[in-house]
Amino acid sequence: MSKDLEITPFVFVYGTLKRTYNNNYLLHSSTFLQEDTTKDLFVLGQVGIPFAVPKELCPPNLEFKSIKGELYEVNEDTLVNLDILEQNDYLYKREPREMRSGKVAWVYIFPKVQVLRHCTYCNETPEGEFIWQS
Repeated sequence: MSKDLEITPFVFVYGTLKRTYNNNYLLHSSTFLQEDTTKDLFVLGQVGIPFAVPKELCPPNLEFKSIKGELYEVNEDTLVNLDILEQNDYLYKREPREMRSGKVAWVYIFPKVQVLRHCTYCNETPEGEFIWQS
């Protein structure tokens, strides 16, 4: 087992990896556990792809929300494939974050706060669920 899966075997998804979207095929060998929500607050947006920037990286004048998404239990191969898709440590950064359910899950965050001024804010429900529009 990889060191990352020893930290947590769970991944939280909020965009195109969710069950009704095109990249969910990468999670077909994983176990869908439940819908869940982040404890931490984020700014959601999209610049051709959905992204979440954590509150601690943002200027204070933005609207911050918890994110509603889906929680999966994954294996090492799936985590590697997700890292490739999300370009972990280049485009996104995978970090462990606590969910409202009490579980800790990997979340792909967008650490490049400088693009916030260039984004089109995403369509989302009042609960913070990202509505991806392709």
